[in-house]
Amino acid sequence: MEPPLTDKAPNPDAGRFQALFQELREPILEEWPDLEADALDATGGQLELVVVLVAEQTGRTRAVSRRLLRELMAELETPPEPRPRPRRAAREPEPRPLDPLERLFVSLESHVEDLTKQVKADVTPLAVDTVRQHLGVALLLAGGLGLMLGLFLGALGFPHKDAREEGRDADAS
Repeated sequence: MEPPLTDKAPNPDAGRFQALFQELREPILEEWPDLEADALDATGGQLELVVVLVAEQTGRTRAVSRRLLRELMAELETPPEPRPRPRRAAREPEPRPLDPLERLFVSLESHVEDLTKQVKADVTPLAVDTVRQHLGVALLLAGGLGLMLGLFLGALGFPHKDAREEGRDADAS
């Protein structure tokens, strides 16, 4: 199928389009997958023929097709923006050597992190499953521990008697 020729005045983009046609061929076929490569090649890279072909195949107007083709051409002609060069960081001062006590703390900290991850991975799923299976026992256990802790702290005078008296004075005011 050969698109009809147009009687319009020469388009200033036509020469540039024809010069870039081989490079534009793939982007055009990607943009409009319904176009046949043979039909596109049959246009010979003439802008108006490609506009007519795209308009007929896609159901868009010629003006829209022409604008989209110009956008593809502009993308191809626009040079990529230069990437900013990464700035060289100022020389960082040499890290001071760790004293033996600091090395011990760093080592212990990393060991504790590893153990924490291992416990979370191994023990947590087991505990969650057990609590789900025995929900009543878990609630009674939590309540019993809370009661015992409350009685123990109350026997020690917590909260302090002074704090309770201050609260009563504030309420009486």
